[in-house]
Amino acid sequence: MTLHAPHLHWSHSGHFDSLDHASVRRGYQVYKQVCAACHSMRFLAYRNLVGVTHTEAEAKAEAEESQVLDGPNESGEMFMRPGKLSDYFPK
Repeated sequence: MTLHAPHLHWSHSGHFDSLDHASVRRGYQVYKQVCAACHSMRFLAYRNLVGVTHTEAEAKAEAEESQVLDGPNESGEMFMRPGKLSDYFPK
């Protein structure tokens, strides 16, 4: 006797379907609040959120919440600045 897994219809199972936007956004929230303490997304930039989980304005606001080391300035010193869309997630 062979048992087969049941065939379930998922909203994102077709060739032209996509993932549920709300669930992907919740997944990012869970990552941000729980998983980011131990796991990084250091190879992803804040711009990667645009059109997937956030609008451009929301992604900019998300990036600005983090402080990024930049520089050197006119006096040759490194400084902290608010994040931009082109910055990668912190480690």
